[in-house]
Amino acid sequence: MDCRGFALGLVLLAALPAAAQTRPPLQPADLFELEHASDAQISPDGRQIAYVRRSFDPMTDRARSAIWLVDVGTGAQRPLLDGTASFSSPRWSPDGRRLAFVSGFDRDAQLHVRWLAEGTTARITDLPYRPGAPVWSPDGRRIAFTAFVAEETKPFASTMPRPPKGATWAPPPRVVDRLVFRADGQGWLEAGDTHLFVAPAAGGAARQVTRGPTLTDFSRPAWTPDG
Repeated sequence: MDCRGFALGLVLLAALPAAAQTRPPLQPADLFELEHASDAQISPDGRQIAYVRRSFDPMTDRARSAIWLVDVGTGAQRPLLDGTASFSSPRWSPDGRRLAFVSGFDRDAQLHVRWLAEGTTARITDLPYRPGAPVWSPDGRRIAFTAFVAEETKPFASTMPRPPKGATWAPPPRVVDRLVFRADGQGWLEAGDTHLFVAPAAGGAARQVTRGPTLTDFSRPAWTPDG
């Protein structure tokens, strides 16, 4: 036994606070007790901050996110949007009276707008894929955002034989013509691209702005000063 190492360990242990010496080591189940904040957005008047508060639900073994407000003057916090669905991407309208956000379950999530003084919420998109990166127009009448647009699957070049009745064959071949076609936690990626959309902030049909295959996905839309 190396006595010098043993003595060094005793010295380091003695230097730790008493609470640290008695605290049990982190366990896997402790992850459900952890929370973290992200995507902080300051209101136009600088009096409030909206942010995403992420936690973990031990009953479903899934992450959940809610939107909270912080009063800059007092530091007081309160939940604004919380529930079984996830809430993300809070964005203040130019006048600070409304808050755009994304809410729903996975790919079924949609873009919503919350009228803060009235306490009412409206869904303003109905898309097959989850929208993201909402940005208000300077006049507060429209919201630009991104969304995935699927493309038709390319057929296999060769005609495959039909399996005999009652036979169980492997799935049909998949045509891949992209460098990135799988992702950790997602598996096979659906063919398509992320494009830009614009929707009326009061609700209505969303208009697709960009089309066709792209070399890089659109991810950060921004308005010109004149909208």
